Amino acid sequence: MNTEHEPTRLKIGEGYISGYLSVFLGLVSLGGVLCFLFPEFLTTPEFRSQYPVEVFRQVLRGCLLVSFALALLSIGRAGGIGALTAAMRLRRRSRKQVAR
Repeated sequence: MNTEHEPTRLKIGEGYISGYLSVFLGLVSLGGVLCFLFPEFLTTPEFRSQYPVEVFRQVLRGCLLVSFALALLSIGRAGGIGALTAAMRLRRRSRKQVAR
């Protein structure tokens, strides 16, 4: 019995690629949010005076939206339509509970 795991290639259409991209963009977005929250610790004064804040906010918003869309795609691909439907039902249920 061979206990070594051989690396497997990612296949298009299984939802893993979009899942990994979603996690990557989510982590990049988290870093961007932390830089916006704590600029004195995570950026330099020279850099802060040079970059346009609104452009970075739009890029951050775009990364978050693309990450969310890729996560939905990954759920739909890896778990099928049933998993995506269940996720949407949970979201609706949580919205109703918050509204009460």
